[in-house]
Amino acid sequence: MVVLSVAAPALGAFTGSVSRIGPALRERMTGVSWRPGCPVPLRDLRLLTLSYRGFDGKTRTGRLVVHEDVASDVVDVFRTLYRAGYPIRRMKLIDAYGGSDFDSIEADNTSAFNCRRATGSGNWSQHAFGLARSRTPTARAAASTTTRAGATPTARGSCPG
Repeated sequence: MVVLSVAAPALGAFTGSVSRIGPALRERMTGVSWRPGCPVPLRDLRLLTLSYRGFDGKTRTGRLVVHEDVASDVVDVFRTLYRAGYPIRRMKLIDAYGGSDFDSIEADNTSAFNCRRATGSGNWSQHAFGLARSRTPTARAAASTTTRAGATPTARGSCPG
């Protein structure tokens, strides 16, 4: 009997960091993803720099902005996703898309903070509080298989899709 073994490609070590929003990012976000009147001041947000696995299997680095209260939880979630080999198409700040959720979704981008109202509502979205992250359409499809297996990690306060 011949036994074949297929191993997943080796990944580099996961890296994840949390930092305050610096002057350059503050300027970039103001008037795009954050504006006066948003329910969370910029001082309460944090920039995460995270490893993720691309659909090509290569290790990439992306950035998310989240509320300081969930920053370490979100790093832990992405560490788990990375170790599981969960693919992410891209991870750019929503500002790269002019603050447009539609353009970000069309680009299959994973994002988090965006000061906006909830779709179909006058209430603030959880994204406006920095407490949500958006999985891309491709990632949601991949997650549906993982969810059936009961292994999809989520951060406290994150939205399911």
